[in-house]
Amino acid sequence: MRSATTQSSRSDVIGDTDSLCGTAESIVSAFRLAGIAHAFDAGTEIYRQDEAARYFYVVLAGCVRTVRYIADGRRHVGGFYIAGDIFGVEACNEHYCDAEAITQSQIMMAPRRRIIELARQDAYLSTDLWSLTVAALSEVRRLNFLLARNTAEERLVGFLGDLAARSGDGCNLDLPMTRRDIGDYLGLAIETVSRSFAELERKGRRQVEGGRGFGDAALLIDHGDTMSGHSARTYARFAQLANCRAV
Repeated sequence: MRSATTQSSRSDVIGDTDSLCGTAESIVSAFRLAGIAHAFDAGTEIYRQDEAARYFYVVLAGCVRTVRYIADGRRHVGGFYIAGDIFGVEACNEHYCDAEAITQSQIMMAPRRRIIELARQDAYLSTDLWSLTVAALSEVRRLNFLLARNTAEERLVGFLGDLAARSGDGCNLDLPMTRRDIGDYLGLAIETVSRSFAELERKGRRQVEGGRGFGDAALLIDHGDTMSGHSARTYARFAQLANCRAV
């Protein structure tokens, strides 16, 4: 059952869009004009699978996951969204997945119809929305490559590298999602995810204690560059994986 949410005032909404500094200005302006911010408690459903897609959503604070439940009861996590990420943009008129707040989150909701109307009047907004769609398709392709032939440990490192690059934290990586969430995203059992974390922690500590320095943690994973498209320096962040909070 969907929990009650708190609606912010219009003035609060405009101030909260500071978290969208990496988003195209035309999209930020459209959300400022048409959007209203809502607070969602951890575990709250934002929208449901097969529900009419009436809004576009952007994360102002917190973390959201999209989940699709299969007929046999299994679930697949489609993605994780952190501050600045836009979600709920569908190719059809219904949502393909459920969306759930992992942590206490502030989400701005803008009517889909209104954003489309604004895009018809603004060539920059139309182009930026197209670019957003292309980026989403590229992410699906990247994920397919990640899952296709890589080991469990390589999948985990690719996921962590992407998350670290998006969060912009140069050292520590805080994981609000659970290990079950990560497993359901990467197609791995929770036990496999736990073993992979333990192995990454062991290798990271050995690198640091061996005196090779924080940056040399990149050498722990072979072919890290080609696996997720990030530079080797991204993987230096994982020498401190013991600080992550995924359970």
